Amino acid sequence: MTRQSLSVYREFLRSIKQAFKNDEFMQQTARNEVRTKFQGSSGVTDPAEIDKLCAEGRDAARFLTQYVVQAELNERGNYAMSVEPHHTDAVAEEAALRPDRPK
Repeated sequence: MTRQSLSVYREFLRSIKQAFKNDEFMQQTARNEVRTKFQGSSGVTDPAEIDKLCAEGRDAARFLTQYVVQAELNERGNYAMSVEPHHTDAVAEEAALRPDRPK
């Protein structure tokens, strides 16, 4: 594993921990999925392909932290979400970048 891909792998692990902080099942499932994807690409040696895979990995890790919001069952039997500031910033940023998109 290259230094670059190891950095992306660690970024994924941090993103998983943040996105699924109170859900051990989802954390383990996501870690297994990421490990499988990285192992499946372990034979790639072309630097351009490695760069491409790392860029895709970084995008996916950022997606987890910016757009995944977990809903938790509350005491009334309803699901509630805790939207944090980084979630709303990401949506506002995307809307600013894509003015053609209906708001």
